Amino acid sequence: MRLYLRGDIAAFDQLYTRHRAKVYGYVRKRVYVAAEADEVFQAIWLKFHASRSRYLPRYLVLQWLFVIGRSVVYDHLRASNKGLLDAAAFAEQSAPASKEGLPAELLASLDERSRKVLEERFVDDRSYDEIAERLSLSSAGVRQIASRALRKLRARGNAT
Repeated sequence: MRLYLRGDIAAFDQLYTRHRAKVYGYVRKRVYVAAEADEVFQAIWLKFHASRSRYLPRYLVLQWLFVIGRSVVYDHLRASNKGLLDAAAFAEQSAPASKEGLPAELLASLDERSRKVLEERFVDDRSYDEIAERLSLSSAGVRQIASRALRKLRARGNAT
């Protein structure tokens, strides 16, 4: 990063090569349409470049990229009017470590298992396979529970 800050383009290429897969994976977990995810991914790197002078060396570059990424993903979801109840926006909105950040009145309408799946997926950022193992369910079953719960939340959110 120090070399990149001094104008070394090859240093940027190294940073991009080293971190692109993790950044793209982060985006794809939150933006499901591939074309939109590609745009968000590009916007993250543009913002990274534009704000490089504000980088603080006490942080890892990847941490900084994820902070930028979170901001860009959130802005994208807000701008595209997806709202809290889109799964991707739900993940962004509920990112705080505490479960108090979740829309309690909507989550209260779900059964305990559905709430647990959504919390593990979007608050604790666990994969479907990890959740399946923790809850002794199949991965497909966990995906189905999450999908149904999100549909229910969307329906209730649109009714309010």
